[in-house]
Amino acid sequence: MFNGGASRLSIQSSFSGNLLSDQAFEAFQQYMHDQCGIMIGQGKRYMVQSRLGTILPETKTASIDELIHGLITNTLPVKTKTRIIDAITTNETYWFRDGRQFEVLAKVIFPELATHPFNALRIWSAGCSHGQEPYSISMAAQEFAQTQGVRCPNMQIIGTDLSHQVLENARRAIYSEFSLSRGLPNHLRQRYFTPWQEQWKLKSEITSKVSFRPLNLLSSFSLLGKFDIIFCRNVLIYFSSEVKLHILNRMIASLKPEGYLFLSSTESLPRGLTGLETLQAHGTRYYRRID
Repeated sequence: MFNGGASRLSIQSSFSGNLLSDQAFEAFQQYMHDQCGIMIGQGKRYMVQSRLGTILPETKTASIDELIHGLITNTLPVKTKTRIIDAITTNETYWFRDGRQFEVLAKVIFPELATHPFNALRIWSAGCSHGQEPYSISMAAQEFAQTQGVRCPNMQIIGTDLSHQVLENARRAIYSEFSLSRGLPNHLRQRYFTPWQEQWKLKSEITSKVSFRPLNLLSSFSLLGKFDIIFCRNVLIYFSSEVKLHILNRMIASLKPEGYLFLSSTESLPRGLTGLETLQAHGTRYYRRID
């Protein structure tokens, strides 16, 4: 864990509040790596400065350096600490992202799992952001269930994210016109959304299958239970190879025997990882636990 940045970081009261010193940036990089596993490259300095600068008016701190010092020394209110993490983490997502993987889900994996108690299926969406991924999974499951004449009332889809703010948005399940225009097929929009104060609200038949909880991927997964399918897409790209290997090993342990793992189409398994076999279908790659 972080054990040195606070002593290296000196706050100068004369330092311009909206600028970020070299020492503060280095200490913040180390903190985010140690506490969250996230690597912030040198090219992200302006991004850090800009996003933390928007938090300053909400706090009693005079500068970004002072804000980082409070974060590292654990003297900030929990609300402010949460706002910092929320501001830094990237939450880009859209509906049915990596569409070929959803083809695999609907045409390969769901038919296979439907031979078991399909209604008891458990799926984890790690790094779920504003909810588009777990809700897309829920819609895909609902569409499959209707076409195949199976039921999924007890299906559980759990979305986790480091950011409390995006989880709050995900639970509301209310989306803008722009959000719905990104990847959502029109027939699913008409079927599963209703107008809501110039926006669109997702119907309960989809949201009832999904729950959300905050989770740092460096923390234990034991309370989540075991899963048939895990989606961890465009999340591990922010971690070092060592941390990525650690997270994936624990995810494999969280899969049921022969359970499935999806990474993004641009990601590959790190060296030294065992316990998964690589599968190919519908022009995309995915993985299955082997023991």
